[in-house]
Amino acid sequence: MDDNINVEGLLRDDMYKIPVRCSKCGKMLKYLGVGEYKCEACGYTEYDDYGLVRAYLEKHPGANAVEVERATGVSRKIIAVLVKQSKIEIKGRARFIEEGTHDQRK
Repeated sequence: MDDNINVEGLLRDDMYKIPVRCSKCGKMLKYLGVGEYKCEACGYTEYDDYGLVRAYLEKHPGANAVEVERATGVSRKIIAVLVKQSKIEIKGRARFIEEGTHDQRK
């Protein structure tokens, strides 16, 4: 698996950031599901973009896309794709999708 895997359904130029090697020890990560990866060597847990957004929304239900982007570093373009794929729900979902990812309003 490489860092630039094109996840099915993403917009043409967008790709999830998927960790491959542990940022602590450099060993290969094992995919656990729902965006979570674990290093079998040192036990450190890492997340792909979906996992970061999902974990944030679990702790902050009702957060909007701007809040999620600021907290996770995952672009609103990727967040919009996750919403369109029905992987996550975002407050103001319809307006968020209609306005696109460049509108800075909440």
